[in-house]
Amino acid sequence: MPELSIITINHNNCTGLQKTMLSVFAQSFTDYQYIIIDGGSADGSSELIKSYSEKIAYWVSEKDGGIYNAMNKGIKQAGGAYLLFLNSGDCLFDEEVLKIMLQKGNHADIIYGNILLDNGKEKTEGVFPEKLLFSYFFNHSLPHACSLIKRSLFKNTGLYNEDYKIVSDWEFFLLAINKYQCSYQYVPMPVTVFNLDGISAREENQQLIKEERKAVLQKHFASFMPDYEAYEKLQNELPKLKGMLAYRLHNKINKMYSKFLKA
Repeated sequence: MPELSIITINHNNCTGLQKTMLSVFAQSFTDYQYIIIDGGSADGSSELIKSYSEKIAYWVSEKDGGIYNAMNKGIKQAGGAYLLFLNSGDCLFDEEVLKIMLQKGNHADIIYGNILLDNGKEKTEGVFPEKLLFSYFFNHSLPHACSLIKRSLFKNTGLYNEDYKIVSDWEFFLLAINKYQCSYQYVPMPVTVFNLDGISAREENQQLIKEERKAVLQKHFASFMPDYEAYEKLQNELPKLKGMLAYRLHNKINKMYSKFLKA
């Protein structure tokens, strides 16, 4: 059994897929199984995969039911102790990163590091907390691209929920850490360069993310919903409160300045 299964899902992103594949093949760590789930791409992706087939343990190119259906297909084929979901367009930070992550991860159920966010012009590092509190997941998550997940965790949580379009990986981390009390280890280093063209990063999807997260919390943690709704209300009021404070401060400064001029 390999120590790690790397799962890449792709749909009509041949250029991004090649970058992802090359970053995997360049790793000094070699005890991995590489799996590619392509959603029946028509842009040459399947031909690219075939050209590297000797380095790929399993691949398929067929129509699927969306991101989480494709990820679940990968999980079912995986044999590694850990899983890493590295979607097409995302690249591992350097050649040593997988080796270091597994060495420093202390065999935790989830081993996670930081992520470099690439908007096409610059890269900024997304840094994650060492302690993952329930409140952290109100507005945040762990990107699967910088997280090594023990395959056995999916036996408790189940596979990714295919009813959601965007938040099923967030639901997985929420349940694994807060309900099933899995162990986790933070390794403070960049793991993956994350392409901001992904579905969860798009501005037009932010409202759907909120709605799906609320549905998850209602399903699994209904007793916490009043607290969550109070927190959400406060968040919505904060910009208004900040604006009022800024307005009052501005008026106070103006009055003090006027007195100074008259003096």
